[in-house]
Amino acid sequence: MVAQLAARRRERAASGQVRNVKLPPLTEKDLDGSVSKHWRWERLGNLIELMDSGWSPACEPVPTVDETEWGVLKTTAVQSFRFHPEEHKRLPSGLVPRPEAEAKVGDLLITRAGPQNRVGISCLIKSVRPRLMISDKIIRFHLLEGFLFDEFVALCLNAGVSQDHIERSKSGMAASQMNVSQSKLRLTPIPIPPLAEQKRIVAKVDRLLAQCDRVAAGLRDRQSTTEQLLTASIHRILADQD
Repeated sequence: MVAQLAARRRERAASGQVRNVKLPPLTEKDLDGSVSKHWRWERLGNLIELMDSGWSPACEPVPTVDETEWGVLKTTAVQSFRFHPEEHKRLPSGLVPRPEAEAKVGDLLITRAGPQNRVGISCLIKSVRPRLMISDKIIRFHLLEGFLFDEFVALCLNAGVSQDHIERSKSGMAASQMNVSQSKLRLTPIPIPPLAEQKRIVAKVDRLLAQCDRVAAGLRDRQSTTEQLLTASIHRILADQD
């Protein structure tokens, strides 16, 4: 598979479809000794066709009224494994939108600037309304087709060896102002198990996330019930004092 990847990348580079960036080979220092010995690993930069970022004009501090207006995504739109398109600001009517920055289904996103705990968060866009642009604090990339499952790569970037590399690659003068560059992201180690194995892992994680959602919903319902009982009790106590 690695040889096929290299051949595909050379083909795309020759046609000008991808940047021909030469990256150093992976070493034992880049990988955790606990990772599967049956998987091949490659740097992210050798697996992608596109990597860019968006535009961050001065926006209005409110979301768009509807889908006919243009908006710019905030970094909070990118959460681990999940995309939240409602997290955006409205583009002022006096500014001309940049359609090339519009978020599309299939975009892999990763936050590149902000507080330390918000940098290096990644997700895949599975659905999105029109006229939402990514900001310049969000990096977007697409994978070479046929070798990696997009959701699997998003999962890797949020956990394990890949996330550890991103964490070490962050820099900044303070924890509230960190960033990670495209060049450092390109060096991120990514595992390449067989496609069937990638999909099996993603399906298992999806089941776990769904279970977590059910537990969280139950806790919220329980908290809501407790608050309602508390309110009713307070009303009853106050009524008894009359």
